[in-house]
Amino acid sequence: MTNISSFKIVYTCVMVAVIAAAYSRLNLLGFANVDDPWALLKNPLVTNFSFNRDYLKTLAISFNDLQYSPLNTLYFALIYKINGFDPYYYHLFSLLVHFANTLLVLLLSQEILKLFKIDNYQLIAYLTALFWSISPINVEAVAWISASKVVLTTCFILLCSLNFIRIMTTNSRMAYVYCVLAYIMAFLCKEQAIVLPFMLGSLLFCHKHLAKEITIKKGFYYLFTIFLVLLIVFAIITLNANSTKKGVLVASYPLYQRIILICYSLFFYLLSLIVPAGLHFHYPFPMMPGQALPPLYYIFPVLMIVVIVLGYKYLKKVRSNSFYFFCALAFLINIGLCLHLVPMSRPALMADRYMYIPSIFILLALCSFVINFIYNNMPAKTQRLILALSLIYLFVLVGYANVLVYNWTKIYLQRSI
Repeated sequence: MTNISSFKIVYTCVMVAVIAAAYSRLNLLGFANVDDPWALLKNPLVTNFSFNRDYLKTLAISFNDLQYSPLNTLYFALIYKINGFDPYYYHLFSLLVHFANTLLVLLLSQEILKLFKIDNYQLIAYLTALFWSISPINVEAVAWISASKVVLTTCFILLCSLNFIRIMTTNSRMAYVYCVLAYIMAFLCKEQAIVLPFMLGSLLFCHKHLAKEITIKKGFYYLFTIFLVLLIVFAIITLNANSTKKGVLVASYPLYQRIILICYSLFFYLLSLIVPAGLHFHYPFPMMPGQALPPLYYIFPVLMIVVIVLGYKYLKKVRSNSFYFFCALAFLINIGLCLHLVPMSRPALMADRYMYIPSIFILLALCSFVINFIYNNMPAKTQRLILALSLIYLFVLVGYANVLVYNWTKIYLQRSI
């Protein structure tokens, strides 16, 4: 018991240290000329905050640049009360929420691993949260003040997921209430949360597939009925928010080109998570509407088919295939809205911040596979060598994340007021 407690203390210290190292230059940043003006600096709901019925009503029915995120606007308004438009406090709170999310990722990883009976679940969960917390691809969501919607909605998505697992394991009545409330709060931060019921449904399905004797509790039928009603309401709000936003540029790309670009985007996201290089704030489409797709991109659908076939063959041999299948589904569900399969009004092909939630499940699967493979197939001497290499890899990630934070002062045209 003492060893476990000591490990938790050491891990917590390491986690605080690496996050602090990765984001040590966050206090140097100001506001970005990209999105920060309309989302924050020129938003009257931030400066005119007043905790009364009229203000809350206006907040609830307002769309900010065709986006619906009233809880994020309230978050900005409360920080504004501290010291006006001082960028230091906005960056500080983004970092604090990111740290809270890291703890929630740790807890959720532990619960998912226990649910699927994965060996070495504590070590895997710790490493998942550790690498997620300093992953360079997640820097944009933390360093960009306007991306606070991402870190806030992630917090509520993780809370909702934790309570959902609590329902699965204990059938707690209050967990049903907390689950629904967290889903509502997540959507009020960012519309991306609309897919959360699909992720939770995939968790229930995959666990049911693993434990064939499991029965679906009656409460789940009521819960998913509520989710369905809320999803329809949220979808109407989202469509209403985007009703005047015409995605002409994106819609001009034919379906076959978008499918090829989806395959490319998936490879980019996965590779950048593991071997980050050349990350930046804007990834434009490789061609204009009506132009031919560069020949190089045609290789990615072939690579995708190869990965799917190899992955399927591997999962057929693995005892914990339901766990890996869930991680893959959770990744695809959370990244799916950002892949342009349905034409979007955003001019960028990809964005680092879109991986803030999906990266959790890829890292969870990777850490599980690597740790259990090492424990089951390698001698102690090789394990020590891999540990040393892992520490070097960790330091590289921390250093690159720190560089990306610093580059915000140059690439993003930062300014203070």
